[in-house]
Amino acid sequence: MGRPGSGKSVLSAFLMTQARRAGARIFVFDYRLGMEMAVRANGGRYASLNAGQPTGLNPLWTETDARGTAWLSDWLTTLLYRADKPLTPAQTNRIQEVVRQNAQASNPALRNWRDFASLFVSTDDGGDLHQRLLEWSEDGRYGWIFGQSLEDTFSLKGDVVGFDLTGILDSEADKERMAVLSYLFRRVEREIEDRRPTIIVIDEAWKALDNAYFAERLSNWLVTARKQNTVAVMMTQYASQLERTRTGKTIVEAVPTQILLPNIRAQPADYAMLNLTEKELDVLLNTGSNSRLALIRDDQGSIVVDADLSALGPNLTILGGMEKGEALVGPDYRDRPDFWRLS
Repeated sequence: MGRPGSGKSVLSAFLMTQARRAGARIFVFDYRLGMEMAVRANGGRYASLNAGQPTGLNPLWTETDARGTAWLSDWLTTLLYRADKPLTPAQTNRIQEVVRQNAQASNPALRNWRDFASLFVSTDDGGDLHQRLLEWSEDGRYGWIFGQSLEDTFSLKGDVVGFDLTGILDSEADKERMAVLSYLFRRVEREIEDRRPTIIVIDEAWKALDNAYFAERLSNWLVTARKQNTVAVMMTQYASQLERTRTGKTIVEAVPTQILLPNIRAQPADYAMLNLTEKELDVLLNTGSNSRLALIRDDQGSIVVDADLSALGPNLTILGGMEKGEALVGPDYRDRPDFWRLS
């Protein structure tokens, strides 16, 4: 936690890189390309999901086993919900039936949103469900999210995978954020079932947590993540940002370790939900950001550590990426896997 420019992303990238030495798998939910260069320097794959452009995502293709159909039915019920016209019990049951039909389709090519929507034509609801589903098919207003793909081509395979979600997180359409974030996280959830040590990094976490469906499932998942050998690293500027989200307090309580970077521009109220001591507040509010100190808190107490990474030299610039990183390694670094080898 720290203001822009305080070193949150660089510190997270450094810790991520150190974890790779022990063989950890990394997933990065990125914002404004902040960790792209670090992901690529670690040999990772990186993609951007942009609002209005095809994503390669298609849950109708992937969620076809017993657990998948249960998840898909629940997810679709939320996706198709309208406050002015809630789904009836009969419509909810019909969604479950059609999801099972989709999973049992003899021809996988039928697992697209237009054909899926057509299965609701015979539903006795005046065409309501059919019309709601068409909004997510190829020509619908949400068609860019799932409707452009047959197979789900968005790959999460690899030791380090990052995806930029700026366009999604900044979208004013809550339904679009819910659709993309919840399904991406579902895909990650499937991957970590192998219990391989995994770290999930979420930049600007408060933006993701501002969606009720995603936030609720993330808070529930955090409780069981350790059983899957997985930890989550969530970055944000102020505790007050989390406090304004629907499940911010629950999330903070579920995260055992906090790394807080000094912020002389902050006010005590910005940290109210963390219940800091006077000494801890003094460190954060009265220590200049150039000091490169960090306050680490957990259930056992707190400690101030030296987080100065300047000894990394040019590698620090690579971990930070962005304009300074490109100035060092060149704007074509994405085409050169060994761009980080400066000598």
